[in-house]
Amino acid sequence: MHEFACCCNQLDCTQLKEFNESFEEVEDDALLAAEIGQVLLKDQAFDTYKENMKELNRLRWEKEESDRVIEILQNELKSMRKYCNELKNMLEVNEKVQKLLSAKANVEQELTTQINDLKQELTLLGKANNTLNLRYKRLHEKHETLKLTHKVLLKEHEHKLVRSKESREEVVIPAMKLPQLKIVQPSPSINLLHTVTQQTLDKMNAADVRVLNKKLKRTLDMTDLSEMSNTMLSRLLDDLEHFNQPFNNNTEIFFLVQLIC
Repeated sequence: MHEFACCCNQLDCTQLKEFNESFEEVEDDALLAAEIGQVLLKDQAFDTYKENMKELNRLRWEKEESDRVIEILQNELKSMRKYCNELKNMLEVNEKVQKLLSAKANVEQELTTQINDLKQELTLLGKANNTLNLRYKRLHEKHETLKLTHKVLLKEHEHKLVRSKESREEVVIPAMKLPQLKIVQPSPSINLLHTVTQQTLDKMNAADVRVLNKKLKRTLDMTDLSEMSNTMLSRLLDDLEHFNQPFNNNTEIFFLVQLIC
């Protein structure tokens, strides 16, 4: 309670008394207003606190939701990265497959070309083989003819030698009265035919694959040996075409030469 004094210093001053009464009323109203203000301030602070708590809870919920969304997005990002890596690997595999398919197509094209070339070569080889078979057949026939001719020549030569020997033994002529008899020698044509026939037989035998393999000490395979044999036989056939050139067609053995040719 505040105490006031009047300027007149009188204890029973009317003005002071009125002032004190007015002040007491105002003081009570002020205290009441202060108390009401405190209550209002507390209510306002509580309302603010409630609003803040509500906002805090909302923000906390939003944070939790944001964290959940971030976690989901991170998982999706991991999945997307994994999927991207898988797509990258698939792309690399696809590129490799495309390269392999391209290489396969090139190889198939090359193999097709080689197969076509081989077919053409086989066709040509078949024709050449047929030609060689025909020439071999002719050569075989001429070989048999040469063998027979050779036997005939040997027999004729032996027969003439026997006749010559018998003539020398049976005919006895004095050396003083008759000139010395000459020994009958085989004709040059027979000797030439015998020589040429023997040489041709030797060439035929030398063209045999087994003889070539033994002569070359097995340094070549059978394909090369067969090719070499065919070449030698072809040359021999060409030589047989001109077999009759060294002989006179008026000789008695020319029919044998014609048999060979």
